[in-house]
This record gives sequence, structure tokens and C-alpha cells, in this order.
Amino acid sequence: MAHDVFTVFFCGTGSNSYDYRKYESYHQGELVTVLAKHHEGMEFVDWIVVDGPGSGNLQLSQRWVKSTKYAKGLGSALGAGKMDNLNHAMAVFEGEIQLKEEDWTDWMKLNYNLIQKLRGDTVPKVANLVGWSRGGAECILFANMLYKKYPKTVVNIFAFDPVPGGDKLMGAYKGTQTILQKNVQNFIGVYAIDERSTLFSPVLPGVAKGVTNKYVLLMPGKHATLVGNAQWKGEDCVVGPGLVTRHLAEQALTNWGVELRNTLDLTNDAILKIYDEMYSLEDKFKEMHQKVYIGKLSQRTFNPFDKDNWKKGPLGLPKMKFRTVRQIKFGDNWTTIESLVEKGEMGGQLPVFINKHHEEVFKTRYPNLYGYLGMTSFGRGLVAPSSLTALAIRKDYKDAIITCQTLTMKIANQCPEIWKVVSVTF
Repeated sequence: MAHDVFTVFFCGTGSNSYDYRKYESYHQGELVTVLAKHHEGMEFVDWIVVDGPGSGNLQLSQRWVKSTKYAKGLGSALGAGKMDNLNHAMAVFEGEIQLKEEDWTDWMKLNYNLIQKLRGDTVPKVANLVGWSRGGAECILFANMLYKKYPKTVVNIFAFDPVPGGDKLMGAYKGTQTILQKNVQNFIGVYAIDERSTLFSPVLPGVAKGVTNKYVLLMPGKHATLVGNAQWKGEDCVVGPGLVTRHLAEQALTNWGVELRNTLDLTNDAILKIYDEMYSLEDKFKEMHQKVYIGKLSQRTFNPFDKDNWKKGPLGLPKMKFRTVRQIKFGDNWTTIESLVEKGEMGGQLPVFINKHHEEVFKTRYPNLYGYLGMTSFGRGLVAPSSLTALAIRKDYKDAIITCQTLTMKIANQCPEIWKVVSVTF
């Protein structure tokens, strides 16, 4: 195995490298650490996993830089320890321990010598960054750190709901934390559409136009649903979003030069069935809007750090009015996820699909049926297909009824013209 591709897995707030086995909270283990555990390369030489802020300082003795032991509350609330995480990741990327040699542990010496032997004095040509929550936000920061020191290193990012968190008072939504440079070749971001908690506004970074390939996807569920937390009201039932997100991440990392074991390798039919099951969970997803980590909801959209959106509460302290839509920092600007969907930044083309990935898979699997949908009541006017095309549409429809029945019935309900084509065989 070549050692010129290095991957950093940044855990989210409160999450650590052992969460791959935390099955009581995550259906198949927490996704970032599962991906790290399934990396076929050598830890420290080819990859590292970095514990999230507020996760208990479990990696403190393994850090290649001088690090501070922060109280869990400071890490959770303000992201304390974030810069230590980034500096540690940079030290391992460079293969240089930033401590006095007498402070090196035997484990550090072993990994340092392995890097010197297998990588030599050169830094990796490719840096893959994977992160959830604050870990996703750290991916953005680390990419910009790499740009300053190693602008020729190609960077790829897969971020799950990147949320800087409560440290927005410390500037977490500005500059290098919201804008990516031309060293980033690919940015993939998956965002939770049903999260409503305050201080959980994600970042969709601006990218270098014409240089960075950006793929942004909305996924049903809350912040942790994307990385495998399938629980809702004591039932392990919201499995689909985590499975699809894992499949996408495994595909991306493989394309970016990472060898993984135990991948899902979902077929298009399997993906469509998973999305079809999500339709049956629509009520649960709506209920998630009422379950927030901090505070209760009112009927107002606002930026919590805009003083005009605060009112006086007990003891003269500010009292927040919480939002019913999800805010997002889009490059330099505040907006809402719903607004970005309306502008076509996050959604697909046709309204019956859960997200654009759902639509893309359906288009690949049933191209004739999809092509006809684009010519009918979804905005382009009725066009009568040729007899050969009609046969192909009927076949696609018949197969789709088996694979994704709920979606197919939604298509029939919202696009009644389809019956004129398929009713010959039904």
C-alpha cells in the first residue's frame, strides 16, 4: 500500500474513538469511528482518529503536541480543545512530534519511526478529512491550515452536519471557518433536515468555483441520525438515513484512495428500498422538530446572535425565541436550509423524492420512467411518448412498484398522466 493518502477522522462533540462500539446509542456504531476502524491502512501512518471536544481527554497522552486538559463542560459548550485537535492532526500529517524528546512515550516513538520508515520526509499528497458535528467544522479549519502550509496537497472533505456549536461567540462562523480554498478538490456535506436545536446551526462553506466539486445533500433526521443514532422514543427505528450516509461516505473514501473493509456496498435497489422505508417515518421526522437539545420552540425564525431577536426574560436576562426552521451559515451569509432548497442549492429537480441522491439513484435505475416524469405534470407539459418508449416506461414502472412501492404510488398520485402510459399493462 502506498502511503501518500492520509485520512483524518474528526469526532463530534462528546464523541471519542471508542464510539464505533457504542451500540446502545448507534445502530451500527458511530459512523466516523466505524469508518476509521474499517480503514485498511496503518494508524498514524495512513490515518488517525481525533476525539471530539468534551469527550473526556482520553487521547491526551497520545497527542503529538502540548495539549490542555479541559473540563468536559467547556469542550461541549465552547469547543475547548479544538485547536489542540487541529495541531495534533497537523503534527501527525507532517510526521513531526512537537514535544521535547524526553516527553515522548514508547507509543509515540513507535509511530514516529514507522512514519519515517514508510513515508520518509515527505508529506502525503492527498488529505481526506471526515468529520461529524464540531468534527465536521474542524475539517473546514484543517483544510485551510493545510492550504497555508501545503497548498499543493489535495484535500477531500466529507462532513456530516458540520456544526461549530456554542463557540459561535468566539468567531466560529467567520473567515477560515466558513470558506474553503482551491486546495479542496471535493466537498461533500450531508445535513440533517429535521434538527431544530438552537446553537446547532451548521456551516455550508463557500468553495473555489471551477475548482472544488461540491455535493450537498439533505437527509431526514436529527443531528445524530446521520451518523447512526437510529433511536426515537426508545425504539431503534430510524435506521435508513444512517445507512445511506454510511454508504455514501464509503464510496467517497474509496474514490479518494482509501481501502476500507466491511463496506455496505448497497445496490441501487437496496438504496431505493431504504428511502421507501423513510416515507413511513414521516410522522417521526416531524416529531423530531419538537425535540431539541436546548430550549423550546416558538413560531419565529431568527439569528440568535442578532440582538433584535431577543427579549427580556427572568432577572432581566435575554430570553431566546427559538426557530421552527433550521438556520445555516452559507459562506459569509446567514440563511435557512429551506431557503437554499428553494433556490436549488440542496434539493433535486422533482418534488416526489426525499433528496437529490434519492432522485439520482432512481434516475439511474429507471431512466425511462424518470425521463417521462420530467416531461409531465412536474412542470414541462404533457408529451406523448413513442410506442417503444412507452414500453420501456411500463417496464420501469412495473419493476419500480416492486422495489419502491411508496415512491411509485406517490408518482402516480402527483403525476396522473403516467396512468395513460402504464395502464395498458395494469
